[in-house]
Amino acid sequence: MRKLFLLAVLLVLGWWYFDGSRKMTEASIEAFHVEQLAALDRHEAAALCASLATDYQGEVVSIQGEQATRETVGRERACRDLEASVELFRRLDQASRGLLKPRFDVRITRVELATDRKSARVESVSTLKVGETLLARTRSTDTLVRHVGRIKISASESRNWVYVE
Repeated sequence: MRKLFLLAVLLVLGWWYFDGSRKMTEASIEAFHVEQLAALDRHEAAALCASLATDYQGEVVSIQGEQATRETVGRERACRDLEASVELFRRLDQASRGLLKPRFDVRITRVELATDRKSARVESVSTLKVGETLLARTRSTDTLVRHVGRIKISASESRNWVYVE
């Protein structure tokens, strides 16, 4: 009886590791984005960087006024950029005692789950405001993967419009 119980436990764990922990739903994708926003609000760059897959690649087009720049960034560069941005947001928040705390909003516009539900393409629009002033808007398409129960971003294509100089 004990061996049968142990076998059942091993089967369930095997299923979870090789199948169940690797599947996404629209609800889990939404929860992932909520946690990303919470990490930004808490100024936790390490948590944001941890959400990037080791092979992450991002295509970024930034538009400010009449000037546009295009870059391809890997995980290391993306993490450095996240750390610098989060530090700037933290300083702004502290210096103004919360009056100029940046506010982020993400609206998911489309989710395309793979048939095996182990990856998804997610289109979204993000905004960054301080007070009522819109500082930036981003339209992005992220490729998400799920491995051992965690959703990670493996690729991203984004267009960023910056409205301040």
